[in-house]
Amino acid sequence: MLCLLAEIAQAHVFDHAAAQPTDGRLVHRVRHHRIVTDHADAAGNIVKLIAHAPHDRQGTIRQTYIDAEGKRISLAKLPKEEHDKVVAKSAATPDSMIVDDVGAIIQFIATSGEPAKAGGMGSVGYCMGGRHAQVAAVNYPDHFKASASLHGTYLISDKPDSSHRKLAGMRGEYYCGFAETDHYAPPEMIADLGAILSKCPSVRYTPVIHQGTLHGYALPDRDIYAKAAAERDWELIFAMYHRQIPPYAR
Repeated sequence: MLCLLAEIAQAHVFDHAAAQPTDGRLVHRVRHHRIVTDHADAAGNIVKLIAHAPHDRQGTIRQTYIDAEGKRISLAKLPKEEHDKVVAKSAATPDSMIVDDVGAIIQFIATSGEPAKAGGMGSVGYCMGGRHAQVAAVNYPDHFKASASLHGTYLISDKPDSSHRKLAGMRGEYYCGFAETDHYAPPEMIADLGAILSKCPSVRYTPVIHQGTLHGYALPDRDIYAKAAAERDWELIFAMYHRQIPPYAR
């Protein structure tokens, strides 16, 4: 799926298309650094993904490192020089930029003529994009009703603008898939996040820690892809969409 394959994972904004099932086939088109993709779930329902690529605001950093088996090499396995090159640009992407860009995406959905249903929206983000999904949810709670973070990085931090400080304002549901071993989301951070969200009655929080997995496990083109864990994530994410977002919501 094209919009999920950036080297540093992207945040993806979901809305639902008034369209016919496509038997799982993908149709994509690029518009101003945003990739609009139709994707069918197992039941043939269509979701519309708009992939947000904040790095394009700074120039591309989506270097591709391929191993001997044709898999993309995970960030943790890169030589230090290459690792630091990617991380430096990631660190220079502030959450405030994500807030501004997600606002522009919401406006794009509302005014572009895309056949999108009105009502709640959802999101899913991988790695850094997992944090972006959380940022979107706490800053636009009237829009995002079903948010998902997969091996998200720094969901809690010491920064004054860390999005965990606004979790009380989140609405709907929040799903987090975690790797068992992930220095970006250590066990104590996962526990702290759960403790905060347990005191937030306006959001239903579901965390899953996948045993035997590493950071990046949900990306199918990676050398550490964990198929069973990733497929379980999507089962739970689509179930959340069915509960929270029209036309899925019952």
